[in-house]
This record gives sequence, C-alpha cells and structure tokens, in this order.
Amino acid sequence: MEDALAERLSRVSKFDLPSIPCSIPLECHPEFTRISEVTDAWAIRMLGITDPYERKKAIQARFGLLTALATPRGESSKLEVASKHFWTFFVLDDIAETDFGEEEGQKAADILLEVAEGSYVFSEKEKQKNPSYAMFEEVMSSFRSLMDPPLFARYMTCLKNFLDSVVEEASLRFARSIPSLEKYQLLRRETVFVEASGGIMCEFCMDLKLDKGVVESPEFVAFVKAVETEAEILQLQKKVMKMGVETGNKDLVEYATWYPCFASGHLRWSYVTGRYHGLDNPLLNGEPFHGTWFLHPEVTLMLPFGAKCGDHPWIARS
Repeated sequence: MEDALAERLSRVSKFDLPSIPCSIPLECHPEFTRISEVTDAWAIRMLGITDPYERKKAIQARFGLLTALATPRGESSKLEVASKHFWTFFVLDDIAETDFGEEEGQKAADILLEVAEGSYVFSEKEKQKNPSYAMFEEVMSSFRSLMDPPLFARYMTCLKNFLDSVVEEASLRFARSIPSLEKYQLLRRETVFVEASGGIMCEFCMDLKLDKGVVESPEFVAFVKAVETEAEILQLQKKVMKMGVETGNKDLVEYATWYPCFASGHLRWSYVTGRYHGLDNPLLNGEPFHGTWFLHPEVTLMLPFGAKCGDHPWIARS
C-alpha cells in the first residue's frame, strides 16, 4: 500500500491550496518580538547552531510568534517558557519522525516521562548526543517550579498521551502500515499536543486557577477537545463563558475568551513559517494566501491569490 501511494504521489504535477476562512479572533501578544528573540537565541545556543543557513531556518520557523499567537495574553516571562516548550517539542518531533524505531521510541518516551516528573536526570553525555534532551530537561524543570501541582499533573497526562501517540506512529512507520483516516486524526490530535500547548499554556501564562470541578465538567472537556472545529469552538465557548459568568468564576471567563486563539493563531502561523513553506519565501508576508502549486523536478511555481504585499510586523525579523 505504501509503495502504491508513493507511486501515485510521484505523478502529482500540481495541487490547489484552498482559502481557509477562520472567524475566531486573531490576537498577538504585544511582546512577541522580545519573546521570539530571547527564545530563538536560547534554542540556537542549546542546539549548538553555528551554520548561517541553519540559523536562518531556526529564526524563520517563527516558533516565538506561534506562542504569541496561540497565547496572546499573559506574563511575558511565562510565555518565554511556553515558547521554549514549543521549540523543544518541534525538535523532538523531528527526531521522532526520523530516528525512532519501535523499541527506541518506547524507551525514549519512558525516559522523557521520568525526566518530566523529576525522577531522572540526563547525563552530560546524553545531552551532548541529543541537545534537545537538555532543552526538554530545562523546560520541565521550569514547569515543575512554576506550575501549580494540579495543573502540572494535568500536563503530565497530556505529555503521556502525546508520547504514546508518537510511539504508535513510529510503530506504524516501522511496520510500513498506513492508518485509516479516523485513526490518523486521533493520533494527530495527540501529536499536535493541543490540550497542553493550547489549554494548559493558557492557564499557565495567564495565571488562571481552574478547580477540579471545572476542568472535569462535560462542558469544559468538550471545549478543550473541540479546538479543531471552528463552529464547535464558538458554540462551546458561549456555554463555558456562560458557566463562568453564572458562577462568578472570572478565571473561567478569561479562559473561555482566550483559549480559542490557539486555533486561529496556529492557523495563521502556518502561513508565515518557513518550516512549512521554505526560507525567504516571498509569500510569507504575514497574511493568508491560497492558490495553485505547480510541481516540477527542478522548481516549484506558485500562483497565489489573496495575499497582500508589503511589510508586516510579524515577519520583520530575518
């Protein structure tokens, strides 16, 4: 099946990227430039990047901007930690997709969980071999010291689900097995790390206190899991906000207000990151674009529609 799919894809000469509308408000943290500069410099130092091309790749990925769009309010010092968290998991994701076999993946996942809870410390040799381990260890140490214990416990549950899904994907690759669409969607939901990178970071950065009764309520659980479906997000947002207003829970109202920005922010970041569209791409001007991609062995031509020209504050840095 895999060979047949690869052969079919090799015959594709063009594809259309449709316009993807989103009515969820788009916001950006006012300190995104400083947050980006600080966390990019941290990642470049931790990964030992010295090559100018690799440095440009790191900066034009714009992970700091992703953090500022996904969590547009909150303490800037905590957003720095959240940005380091995004950086770390994108690096780990790249390693998992290329280096993890079935057994290696499970072993690495088990160790990462122990590191996250503080029961295992990487040796200097391990961190020199895999610099992302040092990044992970630092971020988890920050979470343990800065997060309230109940919030960190919820984060750990999300982390385990994420790692289990990464290992399962590695197992499918190892077996050369293509999952069903439904199975892929379930795996992808966990590997995108929505609840942790969106919901828990919202609570963490904005210092929101949501008790067990709230986070386990059917309305809240449905709201967190609906972040991929715009109509559902907006419908459940109203329910959760109403619940917060009726109970006088201002933190819940704040959560309901800002958590949906993860969806609109993640979508917009997808239009401005060099990770998905290549370095110095003139289409990446801060605005959504759509059009037809013509594929050729030596060059890819794009006929975009709907993109605006000119400078944009989100992509001022190179």
